[in-house]
Amino acid sequence: MLAETGYTPAMPQGRVEPDAAVCFLPREGVFLAGDAARARPDGWRVRPETLAWLARFSGERMVPEGDPASVSRANRLLGSYLRHVLGDELPTMRPVFGESGLVS
Repeated sequence: MLAETGYTPAMPQGRVEPDAAVCFLPREGVFLAGDAARARPDGWRVRPETLAWLARFSGERMVPEGDPASVSRANRLLGSYLRHVLGDELPTMRPVFGESGLVS
């Protein structure tokens, strides 16, 4: 849905180190890594392994294998971004993600 509406999150350019700081800026729809991520306290913090799973997903256009925790975090991040883009929470979000499952 995000891709079809022009809201595909932009991945960082280049390789992201496993211990790098990573954040997502929902207003801009971009991921930042390293010093750029540390400079943006308004960004949603993202684990590098979650970003790596999302990069594989965007490249394969199929759901790749992955650590269940990373897959769950990626799903919550994308659900939160969708809520941000829509400006409202879909009625199905809480049953799917739980009361505290989305990023605020």
